[in-house]
Amino acid sequence: MTGPTSQVFPSHRLATTTLFCIPHAGGGATAYRRWSDALSPALNVRVLQLAGREARFREPLAQTLDAVVADLWRAAEPHLNDRFALYGHSMGGVLAFELAHLIRERTGREPVRLFVSASQAPQHRQVHGPLTELDDAGFIAELTRRYNGMPAAILQDADFMASLLPAMRADFGILERYQCADRPLLQCPISAFGGTDDEIIAPSGLAGWADQTSGAFSLDMVEGEHFFLQEQRLRLADAILSKLRADDDDAAAAAAREVEVLSVQPVL
Repeated sequence: MTGPTSQVFPSHRLATTTLFCIPHAGGGATAYRRWSDALSPALNVRVLQLAGREARFREPLAQTLDAVVADLWRAAEPHLNDRFALYGHSMGGVLAFELAHLIRERTGREPVRLFVSASQAPQHRQVHGPLTELDDAGFIAELTRRYNGMPAAILQDADFMASLLPAMRADFGILERYQCADRPLLQCPISAFGGTDDEIIAPSGLAGWADQTSGAFSLDMVEGEHFFLQEQRLRLADAILSKLRADDDDAAAAAAREVEVLSVQPVL
């Protein structure tokens, strides 16, 4: 067993902010493979690889939310000294949200911003219907119908499909059982992205993320269906960098105001 890992897609120079990325249900680190080109050199992109897939294929799959989030924590914790943000796509958005709460619980820190895309707000039901009760053929057919199909080459490769199914079943089982815990709101800003042609996540499901933070919230729509992560990576990268730079400017302005207030305190 290799243990929890994060796969780094390095920037061309030392970045001051680490963007931890979490894949969609059944997905692995390669879901973000081309993101470093779009985000370098401003950000250090570090994808949190879940057990049971890709480089960690031989490790047992986590079957509960707590186990998955604990695994993500072990992968992220050694790299939390830097300024960091979280990004999650689809199920990855909920996992990023839960990881943000766990990081706050254990360190008192929060990400500078939480980014989610094609992700249902945590207080809403995540999956309709007990998908995991279906047999393999029914499970694949329903996922294909809901998520606009899978490439024919993958569907026809029985061995490859057999390797994918355990992770997908485990992840969808977690989504079916998920209930958002009652706890204090995050204070960090949350930015949500949605696909204009996504038939899975409605705009109201994206807008609901505003209820999970006492900070700022933004919602941006991009062209695409549910899996727009790669085809819209340049558009997403521009938005991510713009929002993080604005956060930097706000933090610098707040620090300057604090210094100004301290400088005019009377000497007793």
